[in-house]
Amino acid sequence: MIEKKNWDSNFFGYNVGQYRIEATGKVDVDKIIDESKDFVLTYIFSNKELLIPERLKLADIRITWHRSCDELIEFDDFGDNGFIEEYNDMIHSYNQLLELAFLSGKYSRFLVDENFQNNEFSLLYSEWLGKSVDHTIANIVLVYRIDDQICGFVTLGAKTLTTANIGLISVNVDYQGKGIGSCLLKAAMRFCQKKGFETLEVSTQRNNLPAMKLYERNDFVIKSFEYIYHIWNK
Repeated sequence: MIEKKNWDSNFFGYNVGQYRIEATGKVDVDKIIDESKDFVLTYIFSNKELLIPERLKLADIRITWHRSCDELIEFDDFGDNGFIEEYNDMIHSYNQLLELAFLSGKYSRFLVDENFQNNEFSLLYSEWLGKSVDHTIANIVLVYRIDDQICGFVTLGAKTLTTANIGLISVNVDYQGKGIGSCLLKAAMRFCQKKGFETLEVSTQRNNLPAMKLYERNDFVIKSFEYIYHIWNK
């Protein structure tokens, strides 16, 4: 049965539903499509790829990576005279941070699915960042700064008592390829160790090859795949 996503429905201004397909059992896609008629948009989450009819759109393949926080993380070389510190709205530019938040969603299903036509991506990522900097959904926001320029950032929150989760991470296009992403991951790991987390997780889109390479290069391993489909009724 499709469940209504109350937060998404209220935020986007139209009915949004969700259906999660279990690992076993036959999938009746036609029945799901029929049930979706009460919703403008229905998300379908599955840990296996579906043989899909035309009405079903593959919106994302979400890859979740993780690594242990056991290894001692020590680093002092930030390069290019940059340094990492906690975001402070009295010091740092929120507009620069917002631009980086939008950049982090370059491969997001809320951007690449052309059926979103009401600025949903920008609204969602603005909300995501806002609730991160006010610590509603993030424990800390770390920025990599060179002079007055925020060159990259990462948000961290608690998924469980023992697992931390990266919400948003990105590096300004003018500073990519300089190791800033790896520095941010190391800073995130060090934060996890100080707070007693045992594992750090992060999810990204399979099409986001730069992010996939970054996590692999920093000894993250793939934990899970999730196929996300959209059904639209307009």
